[in-house]
Amino acid sequence: MKAVGGNPAAAFLYGLAPPRLMVLAMLFAGGFAGLAGNLQVTAVYHRLIPAISSNYGYLALLVVMLANYNVRLVAPVAFFFACLNVGSIQLPMMLKLDSSLSGVIQGALVLATLGMQGWRGIRTRQADRRRTPGPEAA
Repeated sequence: MKAVGGNPAAAFLYGLAPPRLMVLAMLFAGGFAGLAGNLQVTAVYHRLIPAISSNYGYLALLVVMLANYNVRLVAPVAFFFACLNVGSIQLPMMLKLDSSLSGVIQGALVLATLGMQGWRGIRTRQADRRRTPGPEAA
């Protein structure tokens, strides 16, 4: 999936069908999400309640963005976010702070990471332009 998403033209030349594979990946991801939701409703809560997901999907997106699609970093980043979520329960009791502070920290981390990735992309493009000779050099 990473190869197809990274370069669909090369995947097509290799004989793969990028649009079909992307739809298939979305179907599998949606199916697994549905199975997880079904398991949570039937095995944990035994009834359908509002906000049953506890924003796990949003949290998963943040973890993947911070891990920069690196599988080795997913567990430590997820553990850090889990510590933030569990610690946010104690904030009002121990430090007299609002429990939404953990959400602010998570959001600031994601924005800082996206900003750094954008800055690196700009710097990389500038470095590539400097290395590539222009038409006047030929």
